[in-house]
Amino acid sequence: MQNFNENSYENIDYLVRTVYTIFKESDCMNTDLLEFTERLVPISDFSQGKAGKVFNDVAKNDRDYIVLKNNQPIAVLVSVNEYRNMQERIARLEKLVKETEETTKNLL
Repeated sequence: MQNFNENSYENIDYLVRTVYTIFKESDCMNTDLLEFTERLVPISDFSQGKAGKVFNDVAKNDRDYIVLKNNQPIAVLVSVNEYRNMQERIARLEKLVKETEETTKNLL
C-alpha cells in the first residue's frame, strides 16, 4: 500500500485507481463516486502547471472541483455562471423564508 505522506497528487491518483478497481471488480461500479473522486484536485496541482486545465474545465463545462490541501477539502471551484445561479437561488430561498415567517406571525 502506498504511503500517504507522499505527494498529494499521487495520493489522489492512488485513491481514484483503488476505488475504480474495487467497484470494477465487484461489478457494482458507482459512477457517481468515481465522478466525485475525479473532481478532487490537490492544491499542489496549481503550482505544477495544471491550473489551466482545471479552470478551462470549470469555465467550459460548468464542472466544479474540490480543492484539497493536506488531503482535506479547503475550497470549491465553480464557474461564474454556477455561482450566479447559486446566489439567485439563495436570494429566492431567503425571500421565501421571510415571507413564511411573516405569514406564520400573522396567523398567530
